Order: sequence, then C-alpha cells, then structure tokens
Amino acid sequence: MPEMMQRWTIDALGRESLRLTNTEVPEPGPGEVLAKVAAVSLNYRDKLMIETGMGVPLAFPFTPASDMAGTVAATGEGVDRFKVGDRVISNFMPGWIDGRGAGNARVPSYRTLGGELPGVLAEYVAFPQDWFSRAPESLDDGEASTLPVAGLTAWFALVERGGVRAGQTVVVQGTGGVALLASRSPDFTGPRSSSPLEATRSSHVQRLLARRTGSIATTEAGLRRCIV
Repeated sequence: MPEMMQRWTIDALGRESLRLTNTEVPEPGPGEVLAKVAAVSLNYRDKLMIETGMGVPLAFPFTPASDMAGTVAATGEGVDRFKVGDRVISNFMPGWIDGRGAGNARVPSYRTLGGELPGVLAEYVAFPQDWFSRAPESLDDGEASTLPVAGLTAWFALVERGGVRAGQTVVVQGTGGVALLASRSPDFTGPRSSSPLEATRSSHVQRLLARRTGSIATTEAGLRRCIV
C-alpha cells in the first residue's frame, strides 16, 4: 500500500482553482472501506459544482465527482459487507436506500458525494461501507462507474416509478448520460426484442450516438427512421 496518492481538489470556486495535489492515502476507520479508484464517471453536475458550488456549502479543499468504480484495498474494524479485492461502486446518495425520498429537487432531503460529502476524484477514497455497493460482474470498471447517477436515475424512472414492462415502448429524449442508459431499458426488463425502444434525436451526431447504444428506432421532425 503506498503512503501517498494524488487527488483533484479546488480551494475556491472556479475551474482555474482545480489542481492535482499530493496527499496521504487515508486509513479506513471503524466501519469504513478503503477503495482504490479504477474509474470515475463525470456528470454535468460535477462541472457546476466546480464552477458555482450549486448553492452547497463546500468544505475546502474540495474533491469533486461522485461516481466511481474500484477495488477494496483495506477495511476498517467491523466491516462485514466487503472484503479486500471486492469490486465496488460508490453510492451517490448514501442515505437513500429505497423508495421515494422526502423533499424535492429544490429542497432535497439528502446529502450527496461530491457535494456536501467528499468526492471521489482521487486514487483512493475511504468511506463508510454503506457508501459503496458491489459492482456488477458483467461490467468493467469504466462501465460500472456510470451507474451511481445516470444508471440509477434511468432505472428508478423507468422501472421503479414507471413500471416499464417487456412489450412496452419507451421514448427517450436526448443523448445525455441518463438518456443513453435509459436506451438500454430493454436490458432492465427482459429480452431486447420484446421491448421496443424509440428515441428522439435532433442532429446527425445524436443519431450516431443512438446507433452506438443500439436504439431500435429514432424519431426526428415527426419522421420515424430505422437504425440498422
């Protein structure tokens, strides 16, 4: 285990304050997991946090980003959910387990990584074990790192709240992270052939992105165009 690591921090708002700094590798305390970060997925929110803080009272030096995948490097006393070598992803909202949370988008009832809580843009992070979930074996680190925000948002909207079922048509607008993962909604519910997908697009670039995600059809200016 190295004694030192690198992490990205800001000491004031603004991209000009973003610095790659050297610091000691944290030691996991009781109930904590030390994870070696293998991949970090950036969201538009991370840009806003660096530039404006989004009204959150940040503690400087602040480490941005919330979505990571990595491997457990060490565990603190009392950790019973993970062991060294396990692959993990971060939980964007550690206090939210299931169901519809209290509050609303303007006045949320939760704290998030890379906001009120520390971020993950570092070589190692030490968090309480409940701030992690096991990474899916079917995804590599880069793919798994996209799940905490975009993947969970798509899942919660389509499956938990929307109740999408095999055989239904899902309309996905745009090509952001949530839209791209929502376009994989057939993978959530069963065989792809039994869950038609329609995606709205407005440019040639977006149509190319839709092709890459395997969207079945795309709608533009009221015209349906098949993706092959």
